[in-house]
Amino acid sequence: MRLIGRHITSSGGISAVMEYAAKMGSNTAQIFMGNPRSWNAQMPNWDNAMFESLKGKYGISELFVHMPYLPNLASSEGRIIELTKVSVRTQIKKCNDIGIENLVVHLGSTKGRPKSEGIANAVAILKEYVPLFNGRILIENEAGQNNNIGASFEDLAEIRDSVDADNLFFCIDTCHAFAYGYDIRNLDIIEEIDAKLGMKNVKALHCNDALFGLGSKKDRHANIGFGEIGRDALKAFIWADKTNSIPVILETPSSPLISESEEIALIK
Repeated sequence: MRLIGRHITSSGGISAVMEYAAKMGSNTAQIFMGNPRSWNAQMPNWDNAMFESLKGKYGISELFVHMPYLPNLASSEGRIIELTKVSVRTQIKKCNDIGIENLVVHLGSTKGRPKSEGIANAVAILKEYVPLFNGRILIENEAGQNNNIGASFEDLAEIRDSVDADNLFFCIDTCHAFAYGYDIRNLDIIEEIDAKLGMKNVKALHCNDALFGLGSKKDRHANIGFGEIGRDALKAFIWADKTNSIPVILETPSSPLISESEEIALIK
């Protein structure tokens, strides 16, 4: 059965996460492990036995954890590099302790320094910490804003090849790809992803509509069917032959336009 879920809050604890995901009709979910806007977020007091028990109770096959916003793997600033390493190490250890299978990572921004320098910085951190994770690290593509690296498929492939780790894969965000200039409305994009990244290496799809147009470089998600990509194009993309077994995570906003459970049902 295909994994379909959405990003939800973890503030109520692991039982609340699982129960809420199941009530929405999901069999997976994505969460932040603590406050996503803090360097010193307290890790939740979850353990593996609790996690496995609740997975069985609520029919949740896997969880995805998204790294917080502040870590910047592309940084050349000494203090930011050290804080980033601490954050990555902490997130990996907690995921390992609980048995969480997937950790989604943004590569960050060069802050105006050469892109090659940012890629080298990110590769160095990933080489150090990816081998410590028992699950999969998923590099997410960016929208091309704020000197962020990892927006192009070529950059993503270069980084994965340079790290050369068996558990390093990709998460493709439809809004980010569209905002960067990859036209998700044209299914030729699937062949491009396959050619440059290898579809077997894409272990999650963040299915989000885009508030702004193609190539806008603006990372602003819209509800499915209420953005510039559109319902039909997203349907064609996520249910194509080469994508229809990849887990889908929604990161769309809470909205009066469509409820969270209705949006999960729409994806199905």
